[in-house]
Amino acid sequence: MPQSSAAGIITACASLLTALGGIIAVVLVFIPTMRSSKQAVVVAQEAKEVTAIAAKITTGQLREIHTLVNSNLLAAMRAEYEATVQQAVMMREVDGLNQAAGRHTSSATMAALENIDSRIEDLRTNIDDRIRQTKIAEEQRLAEV
Repeated sequence: MPQSSAAGIITACASLLTALGGIIAVVLVFIPTMRSSKQAVVVAQEAKEVTAIAAKITTGQLREIHTLVNSNLLAAMRAEYEATVQQAVMMREVDGLNQAAGRHTSSATMAALENIDSRIEDLRTNIDDRIRQTKIAEEQRLAEV
């Protein structure tokens, strides 16, 4: 989903919470004026049920936002990984051509390649972890349904 969908979900959550706050405030104002304690108990129970339903909806929407953010982050990490791998390949190719022409690998090139290799390793680890976390979240979501 595009980012505008995430913004729409966040706006909907905020509106829902605002509406719930108003409902709860009205209930709290009217509870003391009710003639019987049974009415007060019924109204309080209904307010709890509405709050529980709203919390469940909000949790679902927040989970969807989390999934969208995770998906976008994973895509960005994969793109960076692929670009960094290609950069390392190109640098090694140029270094090989330089060596074939009799030039030695500079210390700057060696340091850059070490940094790139380290970044590739970090990205691979982070991507694997993100995929693992996404699977866990999906399993939890399915278990709740």
